[in-house]
Amino acid sequence: MIGTPPSRGADPNGPSRPDAADRAELNRRLDSQARDARRLEVPVACVIATLGLLVVAGGTAHPALLTVGAWLLALSAVILWGRSTRNRVERGTGPRGPSPRLTLLDGEPATAITAPALRLAGTLTLWLLLALPLLGGGLTLLLGGAIGAGVLLAGAGAFWLVPVALTAAGRICAGGVWLTPSAVVVRDHGLESRIVWSGLATVAGGEDPSVRQGVVLLRASATAGGIHRRRSRPWPISVQTAGPSIAVIDARWLSVDAPALAGAIRHYQRSGTASELGSPASLRTLERFTPS
Repeated sequence: MIGTPPSRGADPNGPSRPDAADRAELNRRLDSQARDARRLEVPVACVIATLGLLVVAGGTAHPALLTVGAWLLALSAVILWGRSTRNRVERGTGPRGPSPRLTLLDGEPATAITAPALRLAGTLTLWLLLALPLLGGGLTLLLGGAIGAGVLLAGAGAFWLVPVALTAAGRICAGGVWLTPSAVVVRDHGLESRIVWSGLATVAGGEDPSVRQGVVLLRASATAGGIHRRRSRPWPISVQTAGPSIAVIDARWLSVDAPALAGAIRHYQRSGTASELGSPASLRTLERFTPS
């Protein structure tokens, strides 16, 4: 979630000028930070791959080095694959999620527009790359009699398996938006944001120049209360998480693009027809906003 709570009143039918200026400044800073980080991606991956090749070359004398070298090469490959996928998404040629579908969310009918499972593939692979060598090393030490070091190493590996288990349990997901008769629910990996329709103040996206391309921003009113909760923790997820009253939908991964999604959410915000969500009528409504 990214954003700052507004300090001034806003038009309920659209973002106010101060909000638009704040978002534009935030986008500028985020873009600058992203460019700085991306300059290092290829050099870092190349350094890791070179080190991996050097370690593999020494594996003829020490076979255990083959495993370390292969791990380094796999890590560099995951970094480059993740970079390639992200760049494709930003160009609009990346993988997209399935078509809108009807489902249940916490027992309530919902119209779901979700990201593809591939969005989590790189993150899951990194978690496994961190966990498995630590677990393997810990077990090796335990079998060799080094109890203390073995437990410490295996525990570190188990720590990185926790998010893998949470993903398998559905607590961490690729993300998307679920439109229910009572609320609009946004999930992005382990963070969930729920805004009831009566508490949805503004919907920005699509043609709004102050919003990043491919993104839809939903801002809750001051009376909506806490809207965020963490699902990526091993403890119960009912506890509210403090944060700005803005939910961010990255529509670049979804089958419905940002202008159409913003238009549909704005329609349900204003029309009072949210009761149809979770029914076939909602799919027909979404089709009206989606370019043919």
